[in-house]
Amino acid sequence: MYNIPCIHRAFSLTYGCAELFIPIRNIKFMIDTDIRKGWVQFQVDDRYANGNSLRYVPGNYEKVKYEDNGKYLMRSKKRFSWDIHGDKKKRIEGLKRYHGFVRKDLLYIYGDNRLWYMYIKKEISSNTHIVKRNSVTLIFAVMHWLSELVRYNPEKFDMLMNTNQNWLVREFVDNALYQYIDEISCEITEDDIMTSGYRK
Repeated sequence: MYNIPCIHRAFSLTYGCAELFIPIRNIKFMIDTDIRKGWVQFQVDDRYANGNSLRYVPGNYEKVKYEDNGKYLMRSKKRFSWDIHGDKKKRIEGLKRYHGFVRKDLLYIYGDNRLWYMYIKKEISSNTHIVKRNSVTLIFAVMHWLSELVRYNPEKFDMLMNTNQNWLVREFVDNALYQYIDEISCEITEDDIMTSGYRK
């Protein structure tokens, strides 16, 4: 649960663990036509725009500039080719490959509008509790573990629900199901899936 963004805060509060995710916003692809290269760039949330948090940003990202308004901008060191005079199909294929590379670092919490809570996972070599797996895989694993407890070891599940951490299981069930459905639907359809009927 520590490695799942939608339950991470609840887990950290319960067990007093260090935060593993850095909130980010304004994620975009940038192009420099002079060097014919592009990259992904984002802004670190103001509360985390400090040396203590930024030193744990994965090594394949770098701080590009500190704006006068106090916003930290980060960008990927890895680039993709983008020659506006080249074949458009090849450019799009290169962008898709690049997207497949950077999307492993960028995570989100499902929401009802496009102002999702986006995060980048810290890289802390001394933290042995970091699991380098997609949140879909981790959510499925915890769901499987809980279902095994309920079915084959109800006494142990009952003991778990009688601890001070029982609310964490409730938080997981309430949040992770929607997160899982959203993420797996996006993987299957290759499109954004959002709850209908909201105007924000």
